[in-house]
Amino acid sequence: MSKHSSVTYKTGCAISEDMYYMASTLDAVSEYGFTRMFMYDHIDIKWYYHDLDFTVVQVCLDDVTTFEEKFVYSLGEDGEVEKFDGVDGLHDFIPNSGLNADWSDGLGYLNSIKLIGKDLYACGGSGQIYKKIGSNKWASINIEIEKQKPEEADELFSTLPDFPDALNVEIYDINGFSENDLYIVGQSFDEGLVAHYNGVTWSVMPKFTPAALLSISLFNKDIIICGDHGSLIIGNIKDGFNRLTSKGIEYGFNSAAFYNDSLYIASQKYLYTLKDGVYSKVKIRADIDDQGFHKVEVKGKILWVLTLKFILRLDGSNWSIIDNPSNIELNKINSVKSNEICPQQGYWFTVAQENSRQYFKQGDIFPHLKSDWGDVYWQFDGED
Repeated sequence: MSKHSSVTYKTGCAISEDMYYMASTLDAVSEYGFTRMFMYDHIDIKWYYHDLDFTVVQVCLDDVTTFEEKFVYSLGEDGEVEKFDGVDGLHDFIPNSGLNADWSDGLGYLNSIKLIGKDLYACGGSGQIYKKIGSNKWASINIEIEKQKPEEADELFSTLPDFPDALNVEIYDINGFSENDLYIVGQSFDEGLVAHYNGVTWSVMPKFTPAALLSISLFNKDIIICGDHGSLIIGNIKDGFNRLTSKGIEYGFNSAAFYNDSLYIASQKYLYTLKDGVYSKVKIRADIDDQGFHKVEVKGKILWVLTLKFILRLDGSNWSIIDNPSNIELNKINSVKSNEICPQQGYWFTVAQENSRQYFKQGDIFPHLKSDWGDVYWQFDGED
């Protein structure tokens, strides 16, 4: 796998106030079937990574099942699961899930993995909802849909009161407070879906929005639901829900978390705060402010924010902007001034001269060319 590629983040989770774990793709290769997992240590300013041969869609932290250590779980779209302790990874899969694996049964890709209480859950297309039973078995928490053919799924789900036809249900996230107090969100028949599980049966909430609902965060006794077209819903099954969607925001909301009396919201375009009913864009740096935000999460006194290219860390009043070394190194070799040393063997060109593309070895000196534009820069154009 290429060592010289910038990376783009896909998902992540906070480990502590000083550590963050994230999944990325290499910009130089296909994002399918490969994921580079990074661990960032803010105290020592160190990066660690290992590679997985599947497409990771979500990660989650396990810091409750043992007192001795923490684990992070990575979920692949075809049901692959890695349990990682910071050094070694144990690999598992969810039978019948996904589309392309040997164990897949055509039900669709998975979207989310969460530790709820002390139990691990996953969800995805065609109404798939799984719970890990014991150390090595995954099972549906509603009916044994994982053992059925797709054409039988609708009939099976129709036996559940008020639950939509399975093949028309895309579940994007699952979260909750215990095995008897679970929520799922997604989309069914082009309408937003919210459902609650009490440990025995599912209850589908009245329609809040036609927009797809994408994520669930927890705050005190409430859940915070984010979705397309600025959808934001807060509440619980007992006390009811409030819809706080702003009609003036067209971008999808990916994640939300309360921090310092404001609700921070990661959207497909901007980072917002919501306070006293007013939405505001957060200004951090010009090249970051409108480039898309994946996730916001609070650990202790720290707000972590994951963007496409950066990790952001707010310690109450000061932002730390954390750039991945792979992106920094690539930026350094992408454009080099003439008369300086070539940092990477391969083909380079300059816009100061037509047909200038040529091969340089590492250590060669870039030639100086006269140009009315001033300084001449050579740009990297690959090794082939």
